[in-house]
Amino acid sequence: SKANIFKLGYCVYQYQYLYENCAAYDTCTGGPYLQAGRCGTGTSCDSNTHCTVGGTYKTCCEYKNGRFTGKLSGNCVGGCPQPKGWGTRRPGFSLEVQPKGCGTGAALNGHNLGNILLTALTQISGGSLPRAIEVASRVLSIRGRILPVSLDSTILCAELDDGTVIEGESAIPKRLNRQPIRRIYLRRREGDEHLPCRAYQEAVRAILEAEAIIIGPGSLYTSVMPNLALPEIVEALRRSRALKIYVCNVMAEPGETDGYSVSDHVQALLDHAPIQLDYVVVNDGIASDELIRQYVREELLEQFHRIKAQAEEAVSALDGPECSLAELTRIADQIAELSGEMSKIIDPARVQVLYKEEVDAPRLRGIKVIREDLITEVEISEERGGKVVRKRVIRHDPLKLAQVLAHTLAEG
Repeated sequence: SKANIFKLGYCVYQYQYLYENCAAYDTCTGGPYLQAGRCGTGTSCDSNTHCTVGGTYKTCCEYKNGRFTGKLSGNCVGGCPQPKGWGTRRPGFSLEVQPKGCGTGAALNGHNLGNILLTALTQISGGSLPRAIEVASRVLSIRGRILPVSLDSTILCAELDDGTVIEGESAIPKRLNRQPIRRIYLRRREGDEHLPCRAYQEAVRAILEAEAIIIGPGSLYTSVMPNLALPEIVEALRRSRALKIYVCNVMAEPGETDGYSVSDHVQALLDHAPIQLDYVVVNDGIASDELIRQYVREELLEQFHRIKAQAEEAVSALDGPECSLAELTRIADQIAELSGEMSKIIDPARVQVLYKEEVDAPRLRGIKVIREDLITEVEISEERGGKVVRKRVIRHDPLKLAQVLAHTLAEG
C-alpha cells in the first residue's frame, strides 16, 4: 500500500546545492513552503502525489541589484522527473530577460530559471503564489503538490543567547556575533509587525491528513525552523498521529550548528516544536580527510575575514576625531571572542555530524535511531570575490536516503 507523506525540509530527490542565498532579501516575499504527495513502500520514492513541507521560499517581486533565488523553485526542479543521462547534476541556464517592473536594461544573466518562472507566473496569476505554483507544477510535470506554509510576507529573525536579534536568512549564518541561536521567529514585512504570521490552511490540512511526516534534511535554523515558527503548523504537528521522522544533517553549518551533535539538532527542533519523534535518521558514512580539511580551511578563512573586519573598524575609530574607549573595548572583546573560537574551528571532529553513543543515546531515549551510510560527494558552483568557482562538498545521497526512508515507512 502507499502512505500519504508530509515532508518538512527538502524533497527526498531535491539536490540541495541548487539553492542560492538571497543577496537582497528586502526585495523578496518570504515564507516557508509545503510539498505534498505519496511515497511507496518499495526501495525508491513513488511521488505520484508526494507530500512535502520544506525550508523558506523566497519569490522575488522586484530586482534591485539582487538575485532571483529561493528553495521553493529548487523543490519544483527537484520534483521533476529525472531525464535520462542527467545523473546527479542538472543543466544550468543563462537568460537575459526584462521582467515586469524592473525598469529598462535589467539583465538577469545566470539567474535561477525556476525563480524567474515563478515570479512571472505569480504576476500572470494576479499575484497568487499558490496558483503560480500549481501552474509551474503542471508545466514542469512535478510529481507532488507544493503548498506555501504561509502567504504572509515575512522576515526570518534569529534571537541569540545574549538577546541580540539578527534579521534576514542570509545574515544569520554570516553574522559577526557568533553567540548561539536561542530561537527562530518570523515577523511581518508589511503592516503591523506585532501581528502573528498566519499559516496557510491548506498546509495545515495536509499535515493533519498525513500518515507520515519527514523533517529535514536542510539548514536547521534557516530552512527547517522557519516552518516551526508558525504556531498553527506546530499545533498541527502535535495533533497529528502520523509517523514522524527527522533526517539529521550530515555536516555542521558555520553560524548555525557549529559543533552540534545529533542530539543537539534534535533538541533544537523539539525546543521549537515539542512533538514526539519516532525516528531519527543519521548518516554513518565517513567523509574523506581531504574534504574535511577543505571545510576546515574555508571556515578558518571566513573567521580571519571577520577578525580583519573588526580590526579595520578599530583602526578607523582610532583615526577619527573622536575615539570612544567604550567602542574600542567592544571591538577588542569581539576580536578576542573570534580568536578564541579558532581552536574549535580547526578541530576536524566538529565538521561532520556523526552519532556518538555516549553523547547522544541518553538524550534520544524513546526515539529509534537509524544509522546508515547516506553521504555522497557532489560538485557545486559558488561565487567568490566576483568569480564563480567549483568545489566538491558532502551532501545526502538522494537515492540512499530514499531507500532508507521507504524501508522505514514500510516497517513503521
